[in-house]
Amino acid sequence: MHAALPDPAPMPPGFGPREPVDRSPALEAAMVLTVLRLHASARTVRPPLWRRLWRGVIGHFRLRFPEWWAMGELLLFGWTLYSAVPVFAVSPNMTVMAAWMSEETWGECFLAVAAIRFAALAVNGTFRGFRFSPHIRAASSFVAIFLWLQVSWAMLLSGVGGTGLRTYAWVAALELFNFICAIRDTGRVEGRRAGDAG
Repeated sequence: MHAALPDPAPMPPGFGPREPVDRSPALEAAMVLTVLRLHASARTVRPPLWRRLWRGVIGHFRLRFPEWWAMGELLLFGWTLYSAVPVFAVSPNMTVMAAWMSEETWGECFLAVAAIRFAALAVNGTFRGFRFSPHIRAASSFVAIFLWLQVSWAMLLSGVGGTGLRTYAWVAALELFNFICAIRDTGRVEGRRAGDAG
């Protein structure tokens, strides 16, 4: 479909003759395309950041559910230790953990890993230009495996054991699964990047 510019309006009385106008088809087509692009860009409104993050989280929640669950475990465990209510003093199976580090320091470690995991999961799939989300997810899962194994090992050394020993070892196994999934995602991202560069 050929788009043509309308004929110029007649000059009002008292004005001189109009300068000749270049009406080549190429110039007319370029002007029409420019107007259409301006119109399209004016209609395109980027949603607010919180809505983009929310859509990204919801879009990947089912796929990332084990990582969200593990992040919640880190957050709750860390917050419990970091809060003012003493846990080590009333838990015989945590005497070894208390000897290694203070309750507050343990809580800070778990909360820090939970915050990093939350940030990586929130931006995952939301900002396509940021390719390091699987890298951060893998690193936080690896650190979480170490933390949960430390908790399980300390409970085993305490000689009390109990349900916590098996529970936290199982959470470490969940984090191992998350680590493997994140490593696979990292490989896919780096493979695509290498393909685009080549």
